[in-house]
Amino acid sequence: MVQRLIHRMAAMRPFRDRGPSIFHPARLVSWLRFNNNAGESGAQVDQRRGDAVAVFVIGSLVLACCARVARCPEPGESLVAEDFIMEAGGKGFNVALAVHRLGVPVDGVFAVGNDAPGLFMRRYFSELGLAEDALCVLEVPTGAGVGLIQADGENRIAVYPGANAHLSAEHVAARAGRLRGSDLVFAQFEVSDAPIAAAFALAREAGVTTMLNPSPYRPISEAILAATNVIVVNEQEAAALAADRPWTGPYEGLAASLAEAGVDGLIVTRGRRGAWAWWHGESIKQPAFPVEVVDSIGAGDACAGSVIAALAKGESFTEALRWGCAAGALATTRLGLVQALPDMVQLQSMLGVRNALG
Repeated sequence: MVQRLIHRMAAMRPFRDRGPSIFHPARLVSWLRFNNNAGESGAQVDQRRGDAVAVFVIGSLVLACCARVARCPEPGESLVAEDFIMEAGGKGFNVALAVHRLGVPVDGVFAVGNDAPGLFMRRYFSELGLAEDALCVLEVPTGAGVGLIQADGENRIAVYPGANAHLSAEHVAARAGRLRGSDLVFAQFEVSDAPIAAAFALAREAGVTTMLNPSPYRPISEAILAATNVIVVNEQEAAALAADRPWTGPYEGLAASLAEAGVDGLIVTRGRRGAWAWWHGESIKQPAFPVEVVDSIGAGDACAGSVIAALAKGESFTEALRWGCAAGALATTRLGLVQALPDMVQLQSMLGVRNALG
């Protein structure tokens, strides 16, 4: 415990110094307080997890069914699929698994139904090494998603929220100690505002960094925006976000507008064109890693999760964006996302390829 504390102290940098870590120096005080709290203490988490949790995800979880087709059917048309996969999905789950796959301890809160798909999810969590007690089992149907992937890798997706729509602030509050003991809280918009607002308020009180992916897009409430440190969006979501703010023009203008609301960083994923980011006034461009795209569903989640993992490991924001683009590219190289998310060996290999190419 003492050795791990010394290591964390050495790695900490002030949030606004643009150093290698974005995590807040107040984490030390919060971390010490967390380990002495009543209820579930840091020591109990360590015993259950084997280490303190670095990332806490306000998750979404769906039974994901994906079919590969030559092209998407026209209205009223049926087509024969070339391939099919069924796995766990949902933006929150995807990000949590991406973080976990890169060796960063992750916890969170997810909702599933007390039904056959929910049982499938609970078994899936256990098999993948994720915390099964992060799941809230509710008396409603489990969420589900259906995706069609064209031959060129582009996709069409429909999602039924199911239990995700019933995740509440109370579910977050029940895990407040675990959330306060984390270094970063991630949330996305496949759940309602209430659990996100509750989680980000707890995070802000404890000095924990927050990252928001407002997808599927809806206007960001003032309460959530005021407690958000980093926003990650794709180009379509960036355009929708811009429409809600007094801004037109390049991404730098949007980032500056968000900075006035207290947001420290903005990441825009751009598919085959890589990613663009803004971090405390600095604009960062990261080219894409060229791959043969098979299935682009979840590539943005892979990117976000890998950015989070890099930051948790003390990498700079620029290097974290590079990790994200590399992981996002690897995630598109096979049908389905679970098996396509890279581990550190695969990620470092992709980063090495880019280094070799210059």
